[in-house]
Amino acid sequence: AGTGNTRFEVDLPLLSLPFDTQLDYFVELIPGTALNIEDVITLGNGGRSRGGKLQIEIVWDEDDQLVLQEIALTEALTPPFVIPLEVRHETKARLSVRAIRDPRHGGEGIGLVDPVLRFPETLDVAVEETQEGTHVERPNIVIYLIDALRVDHLGCYGYHLPISPRIDAFAADSIVFDRAYAQCSWTRPAIASLFTGVYPQVHGTNAIEDSLPPDLMTIAEFLKRAGYETAAVSTNSIAGPKWGFDRGMNRFELLKERLKTEEIHQQSDALNEVDFNWMREGHLREPFFLFLHSTDPHGPYTPREPFRTRFADEVRDPGVGQWDRLKALKKLKQDQVDASLINDLTALYDAEIAFNDANFGALIDRLKTENLYESSMIILLSDHGEEFYDHGRWMHGWSLYQEQLHVPMIVKMPGSRNAGHRVSGIVEQVDVLPTILEYVGIPLPSHIQGESSTAELLHRRANRSPQEAFAYLARSDPRHLRVYFHGDNKLIMNQAIDLPRAAVEVFNLATDAEERSNLAESRSVLAGFLSASLKRSTGSWFRGRSSSVQLTPQQLERLEALGYVD
Repeated sequence: AGTGNTRFEVDLPLLSLPFDTQLDYFVELIPGTALNIEDVITLGNGGRSRGGKLQIEIVWDEDDQLVLQEIALTEALTPPFVIPLEVRHETKARLSVRAIRDPRHGGEGIGLVDPVLRFPETLDVAVEETQEGTHVERPNIVIYLIDALRVDHLGCYGYHLPISPRIDAFAADSIVFDRAYAQCSWTRPAIASLFTGVYPQVHGTNAIEDSLPPDLMTIAEFLKRAGYETAAVSTNSIAGPKWGFDRGMNRFELLKERLKTEEIHQQSDALNEVDFNWMREGHLREPFFLFLHSTDPHGPYTPREPFRTRFADEVRDPGVGQWDRLKALKKLKQDQVDASLINDLTALYDAEIAFNDANFGALIDRLKTENLYESSMIILLSDHGEEFYDHGRWMHGWSLYQEQLHVPMIVKMPGSRNAGHRVSGIVEQVDVLPTILEYVGIPLPSHIQGESSTAELLHRRANRSPQEAFAYLARSDPRHLRVYFHGDNKLIMNQAIDLPRAAVEVFNLATDAEERSNLAESRSVLAGFLSASLKRSTGSWFRGRSSSVQLTPQQLERLEALGYVD
């Protein structure tokens, strides 16, 4: 860039800022960060002289500190400019640049030539490997998904009741991810992200009539091409063959719901019958990929004995968990909901988890009997959680609070490698596909948005960086919610037709795990940073087009009976 009274010829990137305007940038800063500007020029004055002022303002989030620096544009300026940002520790901040007119000079604004943030060099922190050697190249892979299972109702995640002894024992033999997040709060979009490794906005499988788009390969298709025998057993038709979830499966057994029975969904013992038969009859040739989807904790909450007596014996009216009663809960006003109702439904839900836990344990026993346990990678997780009036609703699929997004993710490695290790960093359902593909040596396609967690599984690093995650809920009622996680901070962009809440909600999950205190106004810099990061991260995402299924009146009636149509 030229200087003085000559005509400016700028070859570097130029940020044009008209007078009396301001640009705000929400950034993350560390000690030693500086703003570098190659030159500052006055725009639109025919190259006569410099004039005007540039103000640079920094507002810290933690204590709302303000640092203001002003640069008067004079001929005496000597570029480039290095402006240290007096940051004492890692922080989020609003960095504002403002152009101020000087009446004594002409011009239309101020031009910043090649403005960039310069960060100090940092050393990579080495993470010691606890074990050496290579992983099993072609293990059997089992994904066991328990529908509507809350992470805080498992003993291995701190629950106070002994309803999950078999899952807890499995966790002790595995690697536990403490902060795993679902991509949506109802089944089909969440499993679509699990199967394809992309976010709901990209696979587009969000509305009740949407099915998986044919141009996105599923995990079963990848593994089948690599020589795996692929099979699935599911007790939830909402993510069944009709919607494209059988693609790539050599076998897909759907245990359809029985609407006229008390349980509605077939239970995990029936699921075991199918996969046990497959093992006995030799249909699962190694290496195999087996996806199992149980729905015991999903409503209705009608637990079998002896689990109902053991964990819900004090429930006054066990019929409160039946499907017609659950669907009627949405009509209750807040003053009609008391603690006893919530406790009764929670107890019935816990008893359902206990039954599912016992049958998961039976599966583990069978895998050991068949000499398949040690050689297999087994992943236990949920598609979403469940709400018991935590935020004014019941069941799931209507909001994106933690009781629905924070899910269990437990991975047993072949040979139980690194058993007992816990991962504190953020992972997502979209990470499962790239993790499996990398582990078995399948090249990862460029469109996959998830990130492999193989390094965490092999204990080669502590956590991935950056620590962020996304969730999305879009229903045709209409309802549109977006979530962005950044470390301990969570942003909810909320557009919903019922239970009106603030359009922007910000929570610090480290200090407010139950999401009771909205910080959007009191910490406006943090809210701005999270909003800008969400827009920046998702703005370039390709919006996918799912394949829509034309639903008949009978199918709509069935979906309504299952609670998927409000």
